[in-house]
Amino acid sequence: MDATIIKAFLLLCLCVGGMGLLFYYLRKYGTKLRDNNSQVELKILGKASLQPKSHIFIIQAEGKKLLIGVTEHNINTLSDLTETNTKEFSEKEMIALQNQTSKSNTASDLSFSSFLKSVVKSN
Repeated sequence: MDATIIKAFLLLCLCVGGMGLLFYYLRKYGTKLRDNNSQVELKILGKASLQPKSHIFIIQAEGKKLLIGVTEHNINTLSDLTETNTKEFSEKEMIALQNQTSKSNTASDLSFSSFLKSVVKSN
């Protein structure tokens, strides 16, 4: 009777050890087996919190700039910002523009929320 108990215990240890090795292998090499072609490059360009669990993000995904609203249970596309006209400035123009805005605008006018308001008004 003692021999059968020892055999059963050793068999149980062998099974648990084998399962442990299997889980280790899957954890280490399982991510490499997945298809990596479906990944989309996302960048968060800006974020504003509206409420504790509600946010607005400006993201860039595959060359498109999107304004999205995120809540606890929902994600909505609010606007596509890739169609907005952008102008490239030289370094001198950028310095002059920064000097103008720092003199004429207050800190509240340069906030992210005022930027979002101006974007939403233009659409």
